[in-house]
Order: sequence, then structure tokens, then C-alpha cells
Amino acid sequence: MSLYTSYGTSANPPGANSGIGGGTDQITMTNQDLSPERSRNIEVGAKWDVMERLSMNLALFQTDKTNARVSDGLGGTINAEHQRVRGVKVGTAGNITGKWSIFGGY
Repeated sequence: MSLYTSYGTSANPPGANSGIGGGTDQITMTNQDLSPERSRNIEVGAKWDVMERLSMNLALFQTDKTNARVSDGLGGTINAEHQRVRGVKVGTAGNITGKWSIFGGY
């Protein structure tokens, strides 16, 4: 079994891809005064190899974002104060028998 932890931060200024609409932002009159989005991600997890045939993993994570850019409903973009996502991910991959393999995750 292996255990891990991960921590990361990022900043995304206006004019960079915000994820809204899937495209790249441009500096415009409606977004030029927006603050950069700032993200922090924390994850802890474990991976377990069962009899060298099957790998199972489990992780817990939390992502906090400040100054998240969201639509104002009028075609513009504004900074939201705070967003938080908490989650769990579970997965498995390997061989059940010599002819059967399994792969899955949630």
C-alpha cells in the first residue's frame, strides 16, 4: 500500500482561459478590473496493489477558489467571492483472471 498527499496553488488572471464557455478570455471593458482567480487544492489518498494483479485507489480532495469568474447573467463576467468543491474518488484496475480485466472509477 502507498499513501500520498498533494497540495497545489494557482492563479489565473483575466485574459487567460477561465473555463467559462471553454474558450480563451480576452481583456475587455467588462473584465479588465477583475481580480485574478486563485485556487488551492489539497488531496490525500491511498493505492493498494492486491496480489500484484489488481490496483485499488481511494482519495479525498478539496479545492477552494477565490475570485472565481462567473457570468453576471447579462453577458458579462464578475468575481464571485468563494467556491469550494469537496469530493471522493475511487478506482480499480487490473486482472481478475488470466483472461478478464477490470477498469473502473467514480
